[in-house]
Parts: sequence; structure tokens; C-alpha cells
Amino acid sequence: MQQSLRVQVDQGHRLVKPPYLPPMNTLDGKRKYTLVLDLDETLLHFEELNDNEGQLSIRPGADSFLKLMSTHFEIVIFTAGTEEYADWALEFMENVSCITHRLYR
Repeated sequence: MQQSLRVQVDQGHRLVKPPYLPPMNTLDGKRKYTLVLDLDETLLHFEELNDNEGQLSIRPGADSFLKLMSTHFEIVIFTAGTEEYADWALEFMENVSCITHRLYR
């Protein structure tokens, strides 16, 4: 029996239809698997201190982890945050070039 999925979309937002990512990259002609990582509380932590300030902390070892994992996997970063926030936060990471795709709210 086939299940149906009902999705409601707020006005002003468009629904993205599958596939959500472009075709998978390959490494030396072999299939390369995808590793999806959550940005917040996995790679980094942002704490809002007041209305105009906050503190961004990158998890120790996160940059070296990304570099190592990118040799084995296509790296996709997911966040429930906005595109602007995610792009801003990722700029503080050294190995941001290892990230293949970003998925936002």
C-alpha cells in the first residue's frame, strides 16, 4: 500500500520537489556515499547573549573531522536555521570547502 505525504507550505515559501540534491558525486569512478551532518549542536554552537551579540563555538576537531570524512563521503550540511545564518556560521570553519551541499530551513 502506497503512503501519501501531505505537506503544508507557508505563503511566501516554495516547496522543493525531490530529488533535493543533485546527482551523487563519484570518487575515482566508484560510488561515493553521502554523509549528512546537522550544523547546530553537532559542528558548532551559537549562543545569543543579547539582542546584538552572540557567541559562536566550533566543536573541537570539527574541521579535521570534515576534512577526513570528505575523503570518503560527499558532505551535506543540514540546519533548521536560515540560509544567511548557516552561511555566516560556516565561514568560521577552516575546511568549509569540504562541504558539497547545504540544506536550509
